[in-house]
Amino acid sequence: MAIRGPGGAVVVGRRRDGWMYLTLTVTGLAGAVWVSWRFGLPVAGTVTASLPSVGGMYLSWAAFRNSSPTLHPAGIRDLAAAADRLAIEVRGQWMAELTARRVTVPYALAVSWRAAPPAVSGPWQLLGRTARGWPGGPPGSPEDWPREPTGLAGRDGEITDVFLRRVPTRRLVVLGEPGSGKTVLLIRLLLGLLETREPGGPVPVLVPLASWDPARSPFDAWLVRQLAGDYPMLGAGEAASEGQDAGARALIEAGMIVPLLDGFDEMPPQTWALGLDELNATLPPGQAVVLASRRDAYVATARPVDRLPVRLAAAPAVELCPLDQRTIGEYLVQGADCSDGAVEARWRPVLEQLDCPARSPLAASLSTPLMLSLASAVYNARPGEALTALPEPAELCDRARLPRRQDVERHLLAAAVPAAYRPRPRRPCQWDNNTATRTFRFLAAHLRHLDGGSTDLAWWRLRSTLPPRLVSHSTGVALGLVSWAAALLAAYVRTSLTGDTHLWWVTGAPAALIAGMAAGLACDIGAAMTAGVTTTTASAVAFWLVDPTAAGPRFPSDYVPLGGLALGFAGGLVGSVVGAHRDRPYPSRPPAPSWTWDRGMCLRGLAAGLALWFPFSWLGAVTAWCVALVNATVYATAGGLLGSAARRPDTHRPAPATRLRWSFDPRTIAIGLTAGPAFGLALLLMDYPAALLAGDRQTLVDGPIRYVLHCALDGLGLGLAAAVRARPADAAGAAAPGLLLRQDRTAFRHLAMLTALFAGLALAAPSALTFLVTGDPLAGFPVEPDSTHPLAPLPQAARSATYCLALATGGLAVGLAAAMGRTACWPYALTRGYLAVRHRIPFRLTEFLTDAHEHRAVLRRVGAVYQFRHLELQHHLAPPGDSARDAQPTRCPGTTRSGILQG
Repeated sequence: MAIRGPGGAVVVGRRRDGWMYLTLTVTGLAGAVWVSWRFGLPVAGTVTASLPSVGGMYLSWAAFRNSSPTLHPAGIRDLAAAADRLAIEVRGQWMAELTARRVTVPYALAVSWRAAPPAVSGPWQLLGRTARGWPGGPPGSPEDWPREPTGLAGRDGEITDVFLRRVPTRRLVVLGEPGSGKTVLLIRLLLGLLETREPGGPVPVLVPLASWDPARSPFDAWLVRQLAGDYPMLGAGEAASEGQDAGARALIEAGMIVPLLDGFDEMPPQTWALGLDELNATLPPGQAVVLASRRDAYVATARPVDRLPVRLAAAPAVELCPLDQRTIGEYLVQGADCSDGAVEARWRPVLEQLDCPARSPLAASLSTPLMLSLASAVYNARPGEALTALPEPAELCDRARLPRRQDVERHLLAAAVPAAYRPRPRRPCQWDNNTATRTFRFLAAHLRHLDGGSTDLAWWRLRSTLPPRLVSHSTGVALGLVSWAAALLAAYVRTSLTGDTHLWWVTGAPAALIAGMAAGLACDIGAAMTAGVTTTTASAVAFWLVDPTAAGPRFPSDYVPLGGLALGFAGGLVGSVVGAHRDRPYPSRPPAPSWTWDRGMCLRGLAAGLALWFPFSWLGAVTAWCVALVNATVYATAGGLLGSAARRPDTHRPAPATRLRWSFDPRTIAIGLTAGPAFGLALLLMDYPAALLAGDRQTLVDGPIRYVLHCALDGLGLGLAAAVRARPADAAGAAAPGLLLRQDRTAFRHLAMLTALFAGLALAAPSALTFLVTGDPLAGFPVEPDSTHPLAPLPQAARSATYCLALATGGLAVGLAAAMGRTACWPYALTRGYLAVRHRIPFRLTEFLTDAHEHRAVLRRVGAVYQFRHLELQHHLAPPGDSARDAQPTRCPGTTRSGILQG
């Protein structure tokens, strides 16, 4: 709950207040329990005296929930200072990006532009009337406006003057062919606007449009998320929490942001008209904006054939011009680090063809900055390289091999990656040309198959390249082993307290049940059954290693691996139901109940129940079939009834997470409290038929109470653990892919530890309550400790506490399950290992992608995702008909410097 101060400012609770409340509450509870034990006080009195601590727990939760590092919009007082800080950040960002793109090596190409036809821009006279009609008048001086749109033509650094003085509305559309230099021109405009900006004035921000879906998100909300993620100094990072993006929202609402929107053509074609209409409806009068797009994409929207035209309102358009022959020739010769006669002689055949551009496909190809920079990178030498080691530029003039412009461009694109990864003494690279080419071909093919075609290379979406069930079964195996290891520790402590060597009581059925519950919470019922089988198999192998002569009746029933199918199914059904409800938002009104009989889950339950014949076969055929049929009936019925509630949607994929949040959902608590005892009784059916036939009265009387108590508390712990959630990151606006991965791993650790704490307390609660009431956590078991055991000399209270702590380690599996299901680093680790073993990608993929962006100029970064620097390169690496599975490197022409891609 936020508190409003003077002037409407919002004061948000601090996280340290939550820690203080929590520390005082836990200390008070611990003191009350110690005093009760020390002086033998009644349990009822102790519980009654501890009830006021519930208020402290609520204050702790409220303080954590309301903690925030920033102020709400009403609390933003000095927008001018915030804008000045943002301007410094933006300038540093794009100066670094110019360096990464090596735009100034050997020097920045000068591009020119002309006014687009009136059919694309709209009537010129209307712009002046529109600007004069805006509140406050036109943004510039009418004396500087040209009389005709031809006055918008210019070259290189004039773009700032064109935008500020010659465009009446300060709205502009920049059109150009692929690789013509639109993005670099926007960067120059951004830096020019920052140079002329007055303190406290609007800040230009370059934002790629590829991640915007106008059908799902309004433009202003999307822009807020972009700014909040790209510039954390504005106070963002938690887009889902109210007020976390306050700084970005306040600047936008105050008109302190000038958006430079790049890549309109990279949006899905079906959203082009909707996107322009949303921009026209959202941008307030007087709001400056620049939009860059390929010419054909914007023209298709401004001059459609079968629908109404849509243009960016009050915005003239300019078109980038092809490079002239003089510019091309000078750049090719001076692009070498040594400008002598030998370099000019190498380029003479190319320069001769530039004299006849109308008949030369080579001249047409080199008329764009992209292809010109590629040609310089491929055929010009770096310091220390011999010219004889490089291919001759004359091969570009071979009309037999390269008869068309498209052939020349494909030839240069094929040399792009090898040129970037040519050995460099001053910056050695641990990845060679073959590895880089193979990796980029695989990644490009992955993008082509992703959602019908995508440009966003996100590390967490590489999971789609794995076999469908690999993540599920790998998660089940991992959680099964963790659960078994934790149970083994509890069994070791229990042996020291009771002298009972029947370790399978802990490492068998209970461990498999917890493993199945954890795997169901993380993935699905298939992972849960895998976890159950893994646990019982590990127990069987360990028991055989301890006693290799075990066979027949001496072989414990819990250790037969197939028994894990039933145990994993029982626990997994509970975990899957809780996990499925946890993944759904908590609505103000519950949806209408819908139920369908799940045939597939029913068959799985039937198979799991029948598999219990094997663990009990040593008791005789009648007993084994009795146990199997009873459990098969119960499991099949439960699976059919609850299967629809336990299924997650096929599109559920964990997204990268940032910080944790407490999201109390009474549904998960209710499900845990009801499903826990229900399946505790179902688990009891494993022993009940055999005990009935054997006349074991103790099991018949004490068993149900014990199972229901334990499973009720376990279900409560599972419900509480499910309330701890991780906030998903906004991938479109996150700071950097590497930073997002580190944040996700941190969230994984914190979520695992906190959830394990809740689950561990629930697992240890029955024994702890037993100790408080009777003084013996193992009531009902013979206590004959081994005097030689290290725990034997400890006092009874210390041994009891040790046993409770050992039981609490069982929560590790639940904690890991919650982290695996709510963060993206676990599937990414599996994906990276799987693809690296199959030689699709390097094992250190994150470092590889960072190097490709910062030092090789092959990739660019957009928020938390990478993109190929140009779509032409991505399409060349993965042409139609290519397969991600069979992507292999191709041998390409020569290579040199890494600054290969301009535009």
